[in-house]
Amino acid sequence: MSAAEKKHEPTQQKLERARKEGQVAKSSVFTQSFQIVGVVVGIRMADYLFWNTTKILLHYKEFCCSPDLYEWTVSWAWTVSATIFCALGFGVLGALFGEVVQVGVQVSFKPLRLDASRLDPSKGVARLGSEFTQIWLLIVKFLGAAAIAFFVISANVSHLSSLWLLPAHSVAQSASSMFCEFALLVVGFWLLLGLLERLYKRFRFLKEQRMTDEEVRRESKESEGDPHVRSQRKSLQRELAFTELATRVKRSRVVIVKRKDSR
Repeated sequence: MSAAEKKHEPTQQKLERARKEGQVAKSSVFTQSFQIVGVVVGIRMADYLFWNTTKILLHYKEFCCSPDLYEWTVSWAWTVSATIFCALGFGVLGALFGEVVQVGVQVSFKPLRLDASRLDPSKGVARLGSEFTQIWLLIVKFLGAAAIAFFVISANVSHLSSLWLLPAHSVAQSASSMFCEFALLVVGFWLLLGLLERLYKRFRFLKEQRMTDEEVRRESKESEGDPHVRSQRKSLQRELAFTELATRVKRSRVVIVKRKDSR
């Protein structure tokens, strides 16, 4: 169906049906930005709970002179696993928060249902073409991250050359500071990019959801009823009202009529 025939804005009912089917305008980059924030928060939380420079150095020393390698390995494995799970958990929470910010709380299992039309080669090619148009966004996203990394390293290059003279605790603090600066700039850039992507996708989504004259008539029938049925219902209501009025006139003893001037 050509876009020229779809000249009416989508109704709220159609948008609600599309929402129930999982069709919403949202930006994956916007969600990924909050996911990065969650991962950074998780790493910082794990650093506060499970790590400190003194403990790391003592572990290395114990590895060199302690015969109990098993306990050393288990201790490190537990700490690393806890850090990974903490980062992943906060990352998932960040992604969920990004989704809720964009589309609200939405639970739809229709996108997970088996759909035979997905096996249609022609539709598969169309989906590939649609995905291919988003490659530019992926390129811009990673080029921006690379440019930010270059900027952060260039701004701290004079400080990096003297890190080997500093104690391990100072090196860890400097690395953590640079990582947080990089993550903050990447999140800001991706949020801006995600906002632009969401505006573009919402424009495309509303354009795809536009309605033809036939769809508008069908929507009107579903919401207000068939016009012929409404006309018959109003006619029946007028007939009942007239019958009731005639009955009251017959039962009344006095009827007052307002005379109209014939001028």
